[in-house]
Amino acid sequence: MHRCVDEYEDRYDARSLDTIDQMRLVVIVMSGKRLKFEDLAA
Repeated sequence: MHRCVDEYEDRYDARSLDTIDQMRLVVIVMSGKRLKFEDLAA
């Protein structure tokens, strides 16, 4: 449940940003993290 709330909170916080700034924010947040296929397909 907390992940769902966190997602909506992040969306609400980014609502005033334009698309380019939102994409920059995604890149900053994902920097240094790795998504493996096994985790994605599980």
